[in-house]
Parts: sequence; structure tokens; C-alpha cells
Amino acid sequence: NIDQLFDAAPYSFDAGVTYVSPQRTLKNVQRLDGSGMSTSEIDVGGDYVVPRIGFKANIFEPVDCLASYTKPYGAEADFGMNNAYSPTAVEYYVKTNDFGVTCS
Repeated sequence: NIDQLFDAAPYSFDAGVTYVSPQRTLKNVQRLDGSGMSTSEIDVGGDYVVPRIGFKANIFEPVDCLASYTKPYGAEADFGMNNAYSPTAVEYYVKTNDFGVTCS
């Protein structure tokens, strides 16, 4: 959160967590292997959190610096087992970590 860098206080600390619970489903899934299997609906949404933390300090006039950490984006899906889309368990995820230091 770069807005913290422009806080008028000489020092500031900010932290928070955003909880995300997407409601994603696949409907009318047909297998491509010719087996004819189908599934009416698969819930693939995986819950996740987006944490953030930042510390801003006035190093010397007029320079302020901000050190921060966040997981700015990510994704997760769990297709489960024994459905028409995948007869075996399939789960994937993308995770990121953003460490930063910036001064103004």
C-alpha cells in the first residue's frame, strides 16, 4: 500500500488481512477422451488470504521510506476426485510474495 508512504506522521505501521472466498463452479463438464462421462457441476473455488504489512519512517528531511510485504495476487483450484473433468485428484495454485522498499 504505497499510500502509507505519504502519511504525514514521521513513522507509521500498517497491517491487515483480506479473506477471499470465491464461488467458482464449472458446469456441464464433458470429458474429451470419448468415455461419455459428464458432471453437472464442480466447485473449484479455494479460499485464501491476502496479508499485507508496512512500516514507514522519515529517514531525514525530506526523505520518507516504506518497507512492505504483501501477497498481491494468487489463485487456487481443487477439482477433487472422480468427476468427469478428472478421474484423479487435481489441485493447482499460484502464490506470490512481494517484498519492497521505496523512498520519496
